[in-house]
Amino acid sequence: MMMSRMSGSTRILSTDITIVGIDPGSRLLGLAAIRVHGGKPEALDGTLLKVRGESPGQKLQSIYDTVGAYLETWNPHQGALEDLFSKPNVHTTVVLARVSGIILLRFSQADLPLTLYPPARVKSAITGYGNASKDQIRYVVVKTLGLPEDIPEDVSDAYAVALSHAFLHRELS
Repeated sequence: MMMSRMSGSTRILSTDITIVGIDPGSRLLGLAAIRVHGGKPEALDGTLLKVRGESPGQKLQSIYDTVGAYLETWNPHQGALEDLFSKPNVHTTVVLARVSGIILLRFSQADLPLTLYPPARVKSAITGYGNASKDQIRYVVVKTLGLPEDIPEDVSDAYAVALSHAFLHRELS
């Protein structure tokens, strides 16, 4: 599995490619599939996963199963995951690290490259400003992909991660 941290230019991929973007969460997980065709991004699907399970293990199993099914459904060429950033609550950081680990494992098992993007880099790629608000991100995502304005925040974030990959990743692996 190829895993890389972002770097590169702001041109969009010109090759036809399907990208899955993921906004990790312990209660809600945003998943989005886009296709880039001739340099133009197109939304294929946005899904909000409400994580099920009583125990931490059951919740991680739910994420594992859902991400695996999503990869099988959309058959992406690459994936993009919003990376962790430091949170004041250590417990929240640990839980999100577990979720991200499950996602990394699922992509590795599918032999798919996954790129991690810090939140500020996603914001910068989408709006040109690394401290953009959620509303600013959603506005650009909705306009770029022709989506309804009332898409869930986590789905909008997943689309933003996938679009960031398309805007910033220079070459296919």
